[in-house]
Amino acid sequence: MKLSKKAIFALIVIIILIFFAIFIFIKKQKYHAPSTSSITSKQNLTTKNIISKYKTYSQGEYVFSLSHQKMKRFYKIYIPSGYNPKKSTPLVIVFHGGGGNMEKSSQYFKFNQKAEKENFLVVYPEGTGVRIGENLLGTWNGGDCCGPAKENNIDDVGFIKKMLTNIKNTFNINDKMIFSTGMSNGAIMTYRLACELSKEIAAVAPVASVGHYQNCHPERPVPILHIHGLNDPCAPYNGCQECKSCIQTYLKALGIKTKNNNSSAMSVPKYIERWRKTNKCSDKTKTIYKKGGATCKKYLNCLDNADIILCTVKNMGHVWPGKAEYGSTSCQQKPNGKLCSLWKKIVGKTSTDISANDMIWDFFKKHPLE
Repeated sequence: MKLSKKAIFALIVIIILIFFAIFIFIKKQKYHAPSTSSITSKQNLTTKNIISKYKTYSQGEYVFSLSHQKMKRFYKIYIPSGYNPKKSTPLVIVFHGGGGNMEKSSQYFKFNQKAEKENFLVVYPEGTGVRIGENLLGTWNGGDCCGPAKENNIDDVGFIKKMLTNIKNTFNINDKMIFSTGMSNGAIMTYRLACELSKEIAAVAPVASVGHYQNCHPERPVPILHIHGLNDPCAPYNGCQECKSCIQTYLKALGIKTKNNNSSAMSVPKYIERWRKTNKCSDKTKTIYKKGGATCKKYLNCLDNADIILCTVKNMGHVWPGKAEYGSTSCQQKPNGKLCSLWKKIVGKTSTDISANDMIWDFFKKHPLE
């Protein structure tokens, strides 16, 4: 049957109206208010996305880099086997001393073992300096010390701030449990962070640092654990007018020319006294640890739980407390060699009367940011 033009036109109009009605119906269904179950589902999805934004890392050491002051700076992180990107984890910054680098740090300080046991992340930043062969002799700008970092006015505080931002974007870090420790020049840098990054660094534990950094105005009282050998020839407990670094003395003894970077520093007791007043502690102390030549005294009634503990070790030199072996490459390769003997003579005796790693972590976990 042949349809007229009018009939065909009417049929087309009817088809268009049917499609339009279907479109309106679908649109209304699409924009219905969501049910409670759909809201819950969306919230769960959002939470899942937040948690999973951190990449999963297997146990081990990872090297990262960033650009700061037109330089490529490096840091190495140890991830314990218990790290879970869904849970916030404490972070401990460990600064090498003058002449050190990030590669040697993890071997020398042995903090990876403690991190594995207690489940926290460790970061070993690397300083700047000169290279002898493939070996970087890194330094930190601790204010009025030390070496090339100070001479070149390296912004190490800015580097650490940028490093912390990167780490917190990569790993699930507990913002209230970011701590810093280090030895010698690294301890001086640790004190500088206590002065300038007091709102980010919960507590510090400098080892073998004399009172170098003077321009200190922390925004809050910072808990401090200071450990020092009483026979330290490189960072004398009683201060020095012309302090000489161990690495500088060592290189000169080997006939290697180095620039004199001597500086003066107040005694450890005098420097701790400044911090005692800053943290508003009583001048009364309590002995909290004693073993062999090691004694730790805690100042009482400090403001805001910002405890100050000073540990001294008789006969100990410029070494990491708790280690029986020496950390120099020469001693690791030939413990009885001439180079190792020279290094031992320069830095002094080791001591196992106190474990710095155990004492430091015990102090840190008791002093999160309030």
